[in-house]
Amino acid sequence: MVKKLTALLLLMISLLTSFSARATYDITPTAKSAVMIDGESGALLYGKNPHEKLGMASTTKIMTGILAIEYGNLNDVYTVPSAGEWVEGSSIYLNPNEKITLETLLYGLLLKSGNDAAVAIANQISGSEKAFVKLMNDKAAELGLINTHFENPHGLYAENHYTTAYELATLAAYAMKNPIFAQIVNTSQYKEKAPEDRDGRIINNANKLISMFAEADGVKPGFTPETGRTLVGSASKDGVRVITVTLNCPDDWTEHKAMFDYAFNNFERKTVLKKGDSVGTYRVKNGNYNEVGVVIDRDISVLVNKNVENKYKIEMESELLTAPVMEGQALGNAKICFEDGTFCEVKLVARSDVPVREKNFFKVIGQLFLALFGME
Repeated sequence: MVKKLTALLLLMISLLTSFSARATYDITPTAKSAVMIDGESGALLYGKNPHEKLGMASTTKIMTGILAIEYGNLNDVYTVPSAGEWVEGSSIYLNPNEKITLETLLYGLLLKSGNDAAVAIANQISGSEKAFVKLMNDKAAELGLINTHFENPHGLYAENHYTTAYELATLAAYAMKNPIFAQIVNTSQYKEKAPEDRDGRIINNANKLISMFAEADGVKPGFTPETGRTLVGSASKDGVRVITVTLNCPDDWTEHKAMFDYAFNNFERKTVLKKGDSVGTYRVKNGNYNEVGVVIDRDISVLVNKNVENKYKIEMESELLTAPVMEGQALGNAKICFEDGTFCEVKLVARSDVPVREKNFFKVIGQLFLALFGME
């Protein structure tokens, strides 16, 4: 059993190269909230009110889309109910009783932002919007999005429908690691192969970042009068992927391009910790040894600023373990904390085995004798 103690173990490590995450000027002057994160590690590279709860509008469909991919089959055919899948706002104009594949619904959802496609997907995956929204919130909890809550699958305004720029970026980074999702949001135009005798839809991507910035490869814009303009972007260059988010930002296209320019002009990917690197020890109770080495379970690479020297520390909770401990056993998480306040998480494992301490034979016999005869 692991007993968590309140003390923190701080390990100071100097970097020859740097990691400076926040720009020294306001890259997003018109945004109420904005972030830029490393698409690989999730480290915060730039933040403006990153944890403020705000409406997300149609960027909601990032969650709808990734769940459809994880729980559905792109070749599945959906029959639109006779009442249709009408919902206000943007639409791919589903017709009553038409047959349509999940693939087309996904392209209609993520490229054209079809609210009717979102409702159709929710019903196809979970049987009802209500059940699908529960799935959305369960997934948010699984991803650690504690300041995100969904009320619908499309993003039309609801009072209890909100996220933060940082959590929306975290969700997008997760989704972009799925190759199907990444391919869809990086498609300029989709031509439907209809599963029945009718003309196939031609669906164009509403995300202008794809055409504005050569390295852009996603993700999703949104708008409602109540939330204002919302935009999630993604761009990749020379092994660097950044995810950008603005919430309530009138000049969002320009400000995302500015974040991309800043990232690719100043950052490069560096390995700061290698698998097996030691970060300290944990104490062990009832073991042959009274402590065990703690190491990183994989190589850790982050984006580092090429222009600034910096330092970081590894912050982890001190643990009291109970033997036996096995080599490679998961021991929890730690944070790599950089001087400017940015961080990324790492997983910790045991360096070696610590077997249970063998009891002294004569002591065991003595304890048995006392138990049998009641002698003191």
